[in-house]
Amino acid sequence: MKRYVTILVLLLAACRAGGERPHAPSPFRFSPRPNRAAEIHWRTWDASVFAESKRSGKPVLLSLSAVWCHWCHVLDETTLSDPRVIAILNERFVTVRVDADQHPDIERRYILGGWPTVAFLTASGEIIDGGTYVPVESFLALADGVLAAVKAGGATLEAHLAGHRNQFDPTRAGPVDATIVEGVTRTLTGDADLQHGGFGGAPKFPHGDAVELLLDVGEIDVARRALDGMLKLEDPIEGGFFRYATRADWSVPHYEKMLAGNAELLAAYAHGFAVTKDARYRAVARRLVAYLRRTLSDESTGVLYASQDADEKYYAADAAARAKLQAPYLDRTLLVDRASKMVLALVNAARDLNEPSWLELARKYARPIAELQEPDGRFLHARRPGVAPEVRGQLADQAHAARAFLALGGDFRARALKAIDATVRTLAAPSGGFYDADAGGEGLLGKRQRPIEDNSVMAQALLEAGRRAEAERVLAAFAGAYVLYGVEAAGFGRAVRELTGR
Repeated sequence: MKRYVTILVLLLAACRAGGERPHAPSPFRFSPRPNRAAEIHWRTWDASVFAESKRSGKPVLLSLSAVWCHWCHVLDETTLSDPRVIAILNERFVTVRVDADQHPDIERRYILGGWPTVAFLTASGEIIDGGTYVPVESFLALADGVLAAVKAGGATLEAHLAGHRNQFDPTRAGPVDATIVEGVTRTLTGDADLQHGGFGGAPKFPHGDAVELLLDVGEIDVARRALDGMLKLEDPIEGGFFRYATRADWSVPHYEKMLAGNAELLAAYAHGFAVTKDARYRAVARRLVAYLRRTLSDESTGVLYASQDADEKYYAADAAARAKLQAPYLDRTLLVDRASKMVLALVNAARDLNEPSWLELARKYARPIAELQEPDGRFLHARRPGVAPEVRGQLADQAHAARAFLALGGDFRARALKAIDATVRTLAAPSGGFYDADAGGEGLLGKRQRPIEDNSVMAQALLEAGRRAEAERVLAAFAGAYVLYGVEAAGFGRAVRELTGR
């Protein structure tokens, strides 16, 4: 309990005063505030990391971080800047640092509850132990425990490994029919917070897909309560939505502004206006697009930016005081899946709000995404100045880009069909659905996964491309397991509704 209170106090403390800083050609990004984390002998994720671990007998320390992540910055400034931590990591471990945004395949397999993640691994890439933000003394104790377990080997080490092996299988075949939509709807209404709006308790995240499904099936009151509650996450001065709130009443937000989250909310509020004709929702959508154009994109090139950083001092200030402060840092990385989500949201919002200029805006934002499609139909995941792309052909990128390009039509349609064909060729699973990434790779990357969310998006792309039988086969692979996902099954429910027409 004492540790929990300490972390909560830190969570409510001031975030960094961010600012624009140039992209360095290094793959590593650390907190912009003073820290010594760069003194650790970081390596990028590749086979040599695990070869060195095997040769030397040293465990691997994986630091999974993100440039927008407040607690990642705190970890850099505290634990990873402590001289004792630096010394033990450099002497006793092989250290690897991974940007979660640019390596979603690694993130999906190794994240331990949230960002940041610190994971101690064997030479084969299995997780020995780890956590999220770990204070200095706890980190040193954790590292000592890992070293002792590795030295002991046998049953001692196996006990650690067994505790972190993921036994959850997200796929279970079943019939695809309207009862799935009814089941997901019951889950959403059952989990709805009728006092504050939204779903579940603290921390409170917005769920755009859930709101849209409820609007479609006629649960208008629950959907409107969610739309009204989520408004508390909107930046009242500059527009755009913060990532989530730490309390059930939507108060005390985490101030990151994420492109993907804002895309979901643009679609939800535009859809909300189309169904309810509540002018407030139209105004929200317009403010969000204004923020997008002004801040979260490059109007000259059409590149959509991945995120804007948190800065509690900046966002606590009024308009006059903010004008004197440096704006929070923008991550100008183009991420295909997230940018494609925004393109699709703009296409749908243009229709729902009768804003034809937004359709042209969507086309402009889609062109840089198209430049990342390779001749074989696969997409590079990210484009960041000064850093060579490493990840390609991810299911999330293929699926979201295909849907966005199909919605745009014209020359984009051929690209969408090429993306779908590439996905079927490289990621199709024999028992239905699609794997998230290519086969092979170091550590847990060798274990392919079939995420329900990305498969649901690809099923929708297949439906929109007129490939109904293929879409049904994808959805059938998850039809017996969707209840395990709770509110997160909303996207699956929407795909099934599109298939069944119910």
